[in-house]
Amino acid sequence: MKQINFNIPKIKEIINFFSSILKLRVVVFDRNYKVVVESNVCDCSYCRAIHQNPLLSRECIVSDKEAFNKSLTTKSLYSYKCHAGLNEAVINLHIDNEVVGFLMLGQFSEIQDESARIKELFHYLDDVTFKKEEKERFISEIPTINNDDIKMISSLLVSLSEYIIKESIIKKSQNKFIEELDAIIEKNIQSTVIKSDFIAHELGISRTSLYNLSKKYLDTTLGERILNHRLKFAERLLHNNDFSISEVAEKCGFSDYKYFIKLFKRKYGLTPGQYRRNIS
Repeated sequence: MKQINFNIPKIKEIINFFSSILKLRVVVFDRNYKVVVESNVCDCSYCRAIHQNPLLSRECIVSDKEAFNKSLTTKSLYSYKCHAGLNEAVINLHIDNEVVGFLMLGQFSEIQDESARIKELFHYLDDVTFKKEEKERFISEIPTINNDDIKMISSLLVSLSEYIIKESIIKKSQNKFIEELDAIIEKNIQSTVIKSDFIAHELGISRTSLYNLSKKYLDTTLGERILNHRLKFAERLLHNNDFSISEVAEKCGFSDYKYFIKLFKRKYGLTPGQYRRNIS
C-alpha cells in the first residue's frame, strides 16, 4: 500500500538538530526497511571499518531487520546490541495503528573506560584489514553514554517519534488511500460480498486501520461506498442492451434481483428498466 508521504527536508532538519545534541547517528527507515533520510552525523569509524567487509556489512542489515521486527512485537522502544557489540535503539512510527516506518538511534557503547572498551570490542574487527593501532583508534572513537543518559536519550527518542507523527511530517496520502480502495472495489465488483477483511488484506493493513482510515477520509461508510460503486457500475451496464436487468444485477454483485431494483430506484429515482428506456 503505497500511500506514505515523508516530508524529507523537515525530517532532516529535526533529526539533525536531535543528532547534533547527542552526537549520535539518527536514521528514518520506511516500512520496507529502506533508509529514507539520515542525520549528518554518520557512522563512526568503527562501523565504517565493519562495513568494509561485505559479510559483516550484510550482518549489519540482518541485525537492523531483526531489531525492526522486534520493535513491531514489543510495540515500544527496543534497545539492543548489534552484531558488532554496539548499542542501538529503534522505535516504530505508526499512524492509525499502522506502522509506516522506523526511527533508529546509534551507535554507541556504555563502556566508559577506553581500555575495557578496546578489550571488549577488538575481536569484532578480526576480519577487517587494518593495523592493530588503527583498530584501537576506531574503538576509542566510539561515542560512549552512561546508563543514566541512555534512559534519558531513550525517552527523547520516544518523544521525537511522537512529534514526527503528530506534526504530520510523515503522513498518509488521502488521495492514494481512496484510489487504492476504489481500485480494489472495482476489481471485485462482481463478488456478492466484499468484506472489510479482504479489503484490509489487499491494502496490507489491519481491519482496525481500514476502519480508522475510512472514518477519517471517506464521506460515507465503507459499506455505502461499496454500494455506490455497485450502483454506478449498474448504471454503466444499463447503457448496453446486451444484458438483461437480472444479468446487470448479477454482474454488479447483487444476488437478490428485487433488492437491486429497490436500491437502484432509491439512488436514481427510477427502476433499472425505466432508466434504460429513458436513455434509449
